[in-house]
Amino acid sequence: MTQLLAGVTWRRVTLTFVVNTAVVALAKWMWGIENPFPDLLISGQVVGFSIMFGVSAAGNLPLRRISRPVAQLIAVALSSFVGTVLVVLVKGRSILATFSHWEGLSRFSLTAILGVLFGSLITAFLIFRERDTQARVAVHEAESEKNLLARRMAEAQLALMQAQIEPHFLFNTLANVRYLVE
Repeated sequence: MTQLLAGVTWRRVTLTFVVNTAVVALAKWMWGIENPFPDLLISGQVVGFSIMFGVSAAGNLPLRRISRPVAQLIAVALSSFVGTVLVVLVKGRSILATFSHWEGLSRFSLTAILGVLFGSLITAFLIFRERDTQARVAVHEAESEKNLLARRMAEAQLALMQAQIEPHFLFNTLANVRYLVE
């Protein structure tokens, strides 16, 4: 379980809280949702954190058949649904009652759809950002390797020059000793 949630740091939790709050404020402002802001904030935080944990877990799974980004985007949809179910439970409502009438079902669907929409956008942004970071790291590692090889080549050339000079000094010294003896 700990390995699945590797990468969930206080920084990520704080960022998720801030982003969830911004998304809720944006959704209320853009679509004029009638629910009070605290009610929407609870929904946004529960769904947002569900998505964060789902995407983190999907990113840490040992995958063979699908790529990590695809698994994370699938996790957004599943986590959004699970998070929406948790919202119903956290608010003390009945799951059966939620699905039994049109208004409850439409609110549930809206919450899940907004979770998928914003969760997918944010996850896609983070996936592209991670790929960009990985590319930069690869470039820096290649430059570091290039510099290391250049340094080793310079050291080898210096050693070669020293090896060429040492016999020259030896022969000069022997020649001087021979001259002094004569």
